Amino acid sequence: MPAFVAAGGAPFTFAKKDRKIVTSLMSPPAEALESPSAMKPWARLALEAAMRATAKKTRVPKKP
Repeated sequence: MPAFVAAGGAPFTFAKKDRKIVTSLMSPPAEALESPSAMKPWARLALEAAMRATAKKTRVPKKP
C-alpha cells in the first residue's frame, strides 16, 4: 500500500447511509489508467497482495 500512496493513489471510499466508508483497496496512479504498460506493475502489486491475503485465510492450523 505504501507504493500506491507514494504514487498518488487513494483508498476506495463509498457512502453507506450517512457514513463514508474507507476501504483498504487503493486506486492506481492516474497515469496508469491511460496506459496498459503503465498499469502492469500496479496490477501485479495488487494481484500479489490478493494472493497473500488469500494464503493467510486458507492456512491449515497446526495440530497440537
